[in-house]
Amino acid sequence: MARDPAAIVSDAEQAAQQARALLDQPALQRAFAAAEAAYLTRIRQSDPVTGKDERETNFMLLHALDALRADLTATASGGAIARRNFRSSLNSNGRS
Repeated sequence: MARDPAAIVSDAEQAAQQARALLDQPALQRAFAAAEAAYLTRIRQSDPVTGKDERETNFMLLHALDALRADLTATASGGAIARRNFRSSLNSNGRS
């Protein structure tokens, strides 16, 4: 059974609001910045010969942090996208 489109939009808007609230939190912004700085420092300061594993680990952590930030940003935009899609589907159904 398909979910009610209005419920889908409502859920997306609620998730978007929560994601925006997180992204706007100064503590989370500081934590992201501190983690990013720490990972980059570890990459830069790793031993050129024996530090390959350390560089790779910190590079993956940096990418995970970027992915988390991107996911929160996408979720924060999701409410508007769901609302626009819902309106588009209403307009399409009204024309049929």
